[in-house]
Amino acid sequence: EGRFQRMTPRQLAMVLNAAARLQLYEPRLMDALVQMIRVKARSLDTQGLCVVANASAKLQFGVETFQVLYAQVPRHLSRLSGRQLAMLCHAWAKAHVHNDDLFALLALPLAQRAGGLSPHEVAIAVYGYAHFRKSPPELFGPLLARFSKHLMTGAASEPDVLMVANALGRVGWHDEHVAGGVAAYARREPGLRNLSPQAIATFGLTAA
Repeated sequence: EGRFQRMTPRQLAMVLNAAARLQLYEPRLMDALVQMIRVKARSLDTQGLCVVANASAKLQFGVETFQVLYAQVPRHLSRLSGRQLAMLCHAWAKAHVHNDDLFALLALPLAQRAGGLSPHEVAIAVYGYAHFRKSPPELFGPLLARFSKHLMTGAASEPDVLMVANALGRVGWHDEHVAGGVAAYARREPGLRNLSPQAIATFGLTAA
């Protein structure tokens, strides 16, 4: 326990990330890590905040931990990259922690940075909002425009196309470029495995 108290915020982020990757769910370790997040949260840098949030989601930490982390977001907002904004969206969605204020806060900077996002970063951002049935046009427009460019260049992987398609199905949003990617997947996988019923309906598909 003394070693935990002496950890720097960077070391805490690294330990949490390792514990999440190794799926270490030992109760005493989890309790100690949750306590250290409370103590060190204010000292996390932007990347540390994102790593800790995503690791906390994987380790299934509760609402209280995410309230502590959310309190740090406003002061980091202007420094968060597009990738980091997408990571935060994904963390809250993966943790199933509803926070309207967070998603309202992230929407504008994420829209402004959409043009620099990778296919996977777009996918996790769309997933994050759609998980809570949010689809603000002022954000989804730029995100899907970026994703359409990745689709046209062949940069979007099948898992990312499926993530975006399932997310859009959740909010009933039909995008023609994503529809093209989904149609190509349907030709390879006529049973439409890995597509949700909502996505199948949204994109007008029929399982073989």
